[in-house]
Amino acid sequence: MSSTSPKITCAILCYNYGRFLGQAIDSCLDQTLDASLYEVLVIDDGSTDETPEVCAAYGDRIRVSRTANQGFPASLGRAVTEARGEYVILLDADDYFLPDKLELFDAAFRNGAEFVVNGHEVITEDSPERVYGEGGQTSTIGFRKAPSLDVLPVNNELPFHIIGKAFGDKFIPAPLTIYRVHGESMTKRGGFRHAKYFADRFRECHLKCVELLDKPGWSAKRAELLKAAAHWRTEEVRERINSRIAERDRLKAFVCCITAGRVLADEGVGALRIWRTVARGILWSTGVHWRYR
Repeated sequence: MSSTSPKITCAILCYNYGRFLGQAIDSCLDQTLDASLYEVLVIDDGSTDETPEVCAAYGDRIRVSRTANQGFPASLGRAVTEARGEYVILLDADDYFLPDKLELFDAAFRNGAEFVVNGHEVITEDSPERVYGEGGQTSTIGFRKAPSLDVLPVNNELPFHIIGKAFGDKFIPAPLTIYRVHGESMTKRGGFRHAKYFADRFRECHLKCVELLDKPGWSAKRAELLKAAAHWRTEEVRERINSRIAERDRLKAFVCCITAGRVLADEGVGALRIWRTVARGILWSTGVHWRYR
């Protein structure tokens, strides 16, 4: 690892994922980007498995920050605050990168992007087949550190997307991340709980946009932040409706739809967007079996 300040920090988030960690670290070290331009930082959230031993085997090729277990939100915060790079690229320890990811992200950052997201391929324990996805989760994003400090604290990676909406983003469709789904993955949520979880997270993003309006360096992006706030509010409402539908309670779904229309109107969301968000939920709640999306 270079002794000078790197341009990029690859921050690997680990809690009891020692069995996957070596592959994650290797995927960061074996990049086509000049090794002097980046560092690998492992955030060990008090793992009780083989994680410390796995890290020790890499010596000074990586940097390790270990604390008592504090949870995923605290790990995300430490990944940002302890990064030495100007840019931070996140990786869950059970996922891994393809060799040209950092080179492509570096090019995007040099071209002015402050938030970059890449496509991914999903692998599961049950099947060797890989399924493409457009990314957006922890292991597919990278961003400039300075604005991300203002976004903290966060409960998950979603609020970092605000950086892209405000300052400019870049989508790289290539599947540069291999995203592993297994028995302990957060992805394995379903139905009502899945919808309610994301509704709560989208609400946090909405409130974060409003909070950032008064932050130095963000005031010039007022129009972008207000647009982002309306976007997250719409996503929250959509998931609130989904949660009611998942409960299969038509009355609650109908009431939620009517309330949603009023809320979105008050937030300044356009009439067409309100209609698209609410109409299908109303149809379902009144007996029309149209999958709500």
